[in-house]
Amino acid sequence: MFGKTIKIKNRDFLFFAFIILSIFVACNEYTSILCFMVFLCVSVLVFIFARNLESIAFYFLLIAINSAVGKIAIPRTTVTITALIYVFFFLLMVYEIYKGKKISPLFSLLILLWLITRIITHYINGRSIIEVCWRSIVICIGVAVFMLVQNNKKNSGFLLKCICFTGYASCLLGCVEMLLGKTFFYSRWTGQERYRFGVIRAGSFFEDPNYLSLFLVPLFFLLFTETFRKTIGMMQVNVLMALIVFCVAFSGSRSGIISLILGICLYYFLKYRKILIILVPGIFVVIYFSQFLIDDIMNADLSSTSTRLRIIEVAIEYWKKNVIWGNGINSFYNDSKSLIGTQYQTINTYVNILVDFGVVGFGYYVVLFVCEIRYAMKCFSAQYRRDSIILIVSIISWIIMAFTLDTYTTIMYLIFPAVINSMSQLSEE
Repeated sequence: MFGKTIKIKNRDFLFFAFIILSIFVACNEYTSILCFMVFLCVSVLVFIFARNLESIAFYFLLIAINSAVGKIAIPRTTVTITALIYVFFFLLMVYEIYKGKKISPLFSLLILLWLITRIITHYINGRSIIEVCWRSIVICIGVAVFMLVQNNKKNSGFLLKCICFTGYASCLLGCVEMLLGKTFFYSRWTGQERYRFGVIRAGSFFEDPNYLSLFLVPLFFLLFTETFRKTIGMMQVNVLMALIVFCVAFSGSRSGIISLILGICLYYFLKYRKILIILVPGIFVVIYFSQFLIDDIMNADLSSTSTRLRIIEVAIEYWKKNVIWGNGINSFYNDSKSLIGTQYQTINTYVNILVDFGVVGFGYYVVLFVCEIRYAMKCFSAQYRRDSIILIVSIISWIIMAFTLDTYTTIMYLIFPAVINSMSQLSEE
């Protein structure tokens, strides 16, 4: 009946709702007031036909991962869809806690450390408590999604589908962009910066070709797991893997290409340690020659490398103003014009965290990924030990790309615990 809550197995219609929204936003270049109205109408339809928070949460998760869609602003305000989604996940987290849902003590500790680090950093740098709360609310996405999937295999499977669907959507849109030579979504990339080897760089779904690779490379390794293959289907997985390789190659992202190659080498090292003698020299050869190979093959502008190194050098000097607690979030970006002559980020996650949150915040970031890797090693039975290895490679590929990107503002790493939990539950079937 109309209004009856849909069953979880029929929630695939959320993907079609997301397609409708994305196509409309892309065709209207997302600046029109109509784009927000379409978002509102599609969201209302999702609510009418789903009538449960879980389905709405997964629909909003699709939008949150694909940051370009979330940049749509409410008319006559500066509030974006992303901001509304953050508030929704905060309320969902509170609701799940109210219902009695619990999370592991370790995950709770990580959340507490996140909040304490930011509160102290912002207090030292004279920021208001309101700004502290707002800057910290993004973690609610990771917490709420984790609560949705824990001890719920149906939600776990749907989370993996959401991630794969995001991969399909971004890859297919990237292919269309390259064929038409047109960027649909807003991007700070303009002119010849959008091209490599005479072909437009895929990636406006994430506003940046490098961020496209940041999402696709870890997903590429996850698709090797038996859990993803059983949940998504072999044919769909193989097609998506081919699309990912194509889009990463034509994204022109040097960090994406290098991390993909290093990730493959790392997987075979972890699985077949006897070939270490061959792999170690090979890795160093790849690192050394990659910049020259990419320059020849993809017309990469290697002057950007020296620019990045100069920015990092200035950022480290800036960090020394407050080594322990940092200078506050976005501090380098806000002061970069006076430091380097233009407003820019550090283009390095680790340097960015040191500058913003100091040694304490950097320590938290390290602990987070160490815990995720440890969690991945413990969650799988002996039958699925290979999945554990691949999952670790996926996380490490993200860590590698963090050297050349500001990744800590993206939400994908926040839902890694939920992905690990989902894969662990599904592997027990």
